[in-house]
Amino acid sequence: MTRVRNPVPTEADLLGVMPVARPGDMSSNESGMFDRSASAEILERARSNLLDAVLRGSKAPLPRPGWRWETYALLSREKAMEFCTPMEAIHFAQSPVHHGGFESRLSSARIPDLAGVEERNLAKEFPQFADLLSSFTESPLSAPPTVAAFRERLVSSPLYSHVRFILRCLCYCRPGRICEIGGGYGAPARLWMTNAAHRPRQYWIVDLPESLFFADVYLMVHFGIGDVLYIVSPADVERAVGNCTQGAPRFVLCSVHNLPHMAQERFDLVTNTLSMQEMSEEYVDFYMRWLDKQPCRFFYSFNYAVQALERMEESMNVAAPRLSRRWVTRFIQHTGETPYAFGEILAEKCGGDSEIPYEEIAGRWRRYVDGRLRPGAFFDLLDCARFSDDVREVWSLVKRAVNELEYVPKEVVHLLRRLQQMDAAVLPAEDRIVLTGLQQVFGKRVVGVEAGSVSPHLEGIRDKLVLADPVLAKEAGSRLRGGWSGTLEAEGASENLVINEKAVKVSDGFYGAIERLGFEGEALVVSGWAGDTQSRKPVSKVVCFAGGSLVAVTEPSIERPDIAGGFGAGLSRPGFRLRLPRSVVGPIDSSTVRCFALVAEGIAGELRQHHEQRVVTTFEPRR
Repeated sequence: MTRVRNPVPTEADLLGVMPVARPGDMSSNESGMFDRSASAEILERARSNLLDAVLRGSKAPLPRPGWRWETYALLSREKAMEFCTPMEAIHFAQSPVHHGGFESRLSSARIPDLAGVEERNLAKEFPQFADLLSSFTESPLSAPPTVAAFRERLVSSPLYSHVRFILRCLCYCRPGRICEIGGGYGAPARLWMTNAAHRPRQYWIVDLPESLFFADVYLMVHFGIGDVLYIVSPADVERAVGNCTQGAPRFVLCSVHNLPHMAQERFDLVTNTLSMQEMSEEYVDFYMRWLDKQPCRFFYSFNYAVQALERMEESMNVAAPRLSRRWVTRFIQHTGETPYAFGEILAEKCGGDSEIPYEEIAGRWRRYVDGRLRPGAFFDLLDCARFSDDVREVWSLVKRAVNELEYVPKEVVHLLRRLQQMDAAVLPAEDRIVLTGLQQVFGKRVVGVEAGSVSPHLEGIRDKLVLADPVLAKEAGSRLRGGWSGTLEAEGASENLVINEKAVKVSDGFYGAIERLGFEGEALVVSGWAGDTQSRKPVSKVVCFAGGSLVAVTEPSIERPDIAGGFGAGLSRPGFRLRLPRSVVGPIDSSTVRCFALVAEGIAGELRQHHEQRVVTTFEPRR
């Protein structure tokens, strides 16, 4: 395994905590790094906390976290019982290949170039902290293939994101107590407590118990068993508060079902980065209600925002966070391009139960009256819209987003839902008709969206979750169909599609091909490409039928340089992949599977069967 050699101080040298190896001695083998009895105790404590939290949490009235994190939770619960050393747990959490839920890490060879760019950008953006950037370091215990030596210290690709989040917050406050919603495996907590710019007195993490297991291990390894307190009962909260001013424990972990125990805890800063985007709609609302009630001053968020509704990647909701009017925005910024577009917000809570008056933000509306709407402006206006009770104002933002942006952002659905709660009678009759149509069209596109993406190697676990829950299976089926319905009907010697009760003529032209059709475990996988080869333009949708019934709808979005080379740049992303779990679509004979490209209004073209061998297999119910 690659070794990183660099004469930098160890974690123990910097903090006087549990001894660790120098970077030059790093390896996946923990031998010699820790006292073996301490390693065993760390795993034993973390497992005990996990099992206790899972048992107690199962009885709490909590929202469902969504299929994405239910899948990761199930995997993490199983793996937690298999680790032999804390290092195995840490490296598993850091590996997108094995876990895939916490973070993405570049390989060592790519990191030095990235580090140079990132440090120049950070020094330019935060000049007051430029001399302190070197105090932010990657842990010597991190997975060796994902770290590199840079300017006499260890760094990694996710390190710089965490640094930017911390420095942004320090521009507005010097928090004594921090609470992080969704703390991953504990990396941000460690950086807050080891940098030279500012260190809080105490750091709390609220998360699912399966994620807290990794934070529990990671922080105990780095800071010692006595510096990490896991909340089990109200008495533990009293211990955390009583010891806070005395310097121990510095880290407090709270499973989400224990949030009521910390209802009166005061925090200078609450943060959430790159995780609220993956929560179910219900969980976002759950945390927003808690945030309003919790005594805290600042809230910082960095999550996906203004993504195209048709390609939301890991996003499981249509808007997050959703702050109330009790929060005034101190900093707001939109960066990146869809689907990797992000919204950054730092907000301060008003005193008491008061709300920010609308007049204070009216100027932000006026700033964007002229000129074409851009994603950054839409994100700013979206924040302004939470203060508005004017249905015409909110409706105007929806119209501008649909008509002026190059794609429909997912937050349009959030605004349409808001408009459903407002009195639309003041709108002109023509606008009311358009509004109703948009609510029907875009509402269907996100039915069951929380059943979305997990890493490919975890799709089987997700399918098991669906199989065990008929309600989820029904929602997933609606998601696969995009809320559509359809049949394949014969008309004399020809065939027609009937989609959403409208006839669609099947053309004889060439519109692409099915290149793979076969079974992967409990799912039928269909993949290929689709495009209008005559006009050399993309098609709007690919619809998949089995046994004459519509079972799935998707939009081609996978890059295919080979197709673009033959048909032009207009068909650069014609690829598609459909995965049809047995638990969702029921028994399917693959010989009846046919796919069609929707080319234009009322016209479709069948994709040709170009896979090597047609697999004729039928899903049969388990006996």
